[in-house]
Amino acid sequence: MFLMLNSLKLTLLVLGAASARGELLYYEGFNYPVAEDGLKYQGGFAANPDPASGVDADIAPGSLRYMDASGNVLPASGNHALVDAHEERATVSNIAPVFRPPAPQPAGNVIWISLLGQQVAGSTVRFFNFSLRAPDDTLQPPDGDTNMDEIVAIGMPSGAAAQRWHVWDRSTGGNLWTPAITQTPSTTLSLALARVELNAVNGDLERYTLWMNPPLGKAPDEAEGIAMVSQQSDFAAWSDLEQIRLAAGQNPAASTGWTVDEIRIADSWQEALPWQSLTATVETAPQPAGALQVRWISAPGFTDEVEWSTDLEHWFSYPNSVRTNGPGNAP
Repeated sequence: MFLMLNSLKLTLLVLGAASARGELLYYEGFNYPVAEDGLKYQGGFAANPDPASGVDADIAPGSLRYMDASGNVLPASGNHALVDAHEERATVSNIAPVFRPPAPQPAGNVIWISLLGQQVAGSTVRFFNFSLRAPDDTLQPPDGDTNMDEIVAIGMPSGAAAQRWHVWDRSTGGNLWTPAITQTPSTTLSLALARVELNAVNGDLERYTLWMNPPLGKAPDEAEGIAMVSQQSDFAAWSDLEQIRLAAGQNPAASTGWTVDEIRIADSWQEALPWQSLTATVETAPQPAGALQVRWISAPGFTDEVEWSTDLEHWFSYPNSVRTNGPGNAP
């Protein structure tokens, strides 16, 4: 919609909510009190290692925020988690149930995972990650480790060549098996979107695809995803994925840490990537002659500015606008 005002063309974007299909299977917005080691026992999270060690993720104030290039906003709530081995001086690992029955199970052979995260301490020496875990000996052949098997992880593995976001799976020896590496720095706040395709290759291997900072309100571009195939049969059913794990690694030589927020697991990309519905309306009366009043929904945590353009490519701040904030909108 274009309007002429004092020979300036103003573009008003009217955005509607994306039609949602599928089901949101898991959500964690970290809506818990701000506290040191505050994630322990919240939202089903348990500490690992021993809770008595005090090595647990903190709850830090405020939500992490994401806006795409079109100005669409990922809805956020609560606070966020700080998983920081740099501070704790030991490996921080908090775990929570995910698809353990009777939790909702995905409807098909695909799930989508989204989260906001940023590496805030360390280099490439030690890891940080979000991972999905299954019961011991889900990985075949079985290994000697009696802990739950880590199936797939999003973050940065230990010893990475550069601080970049990765997706990777594990071998039965517990080591890095196959990574897919993005060009997105792990040190910048980013929105990660991952797709897990169950038994997609040869009837038993999984395919994992990772997008970084995708646009909201539309399906991710396949050409922009980084994909990898599991090197072995990791799991046979969604119910095998019993836990999510938030972790950061520390050793005498180095440690790491990261912030994480807005974790969603869904059986459609629409549910994994919700977006703030922004609408704009124009009122021409009873405004003074030559004036318009524009109203839009203001996204919490963001600032808004009126801009103008003559060619829809080059935009400039409109200095003569007068802003009067109202409840729930910003005229």
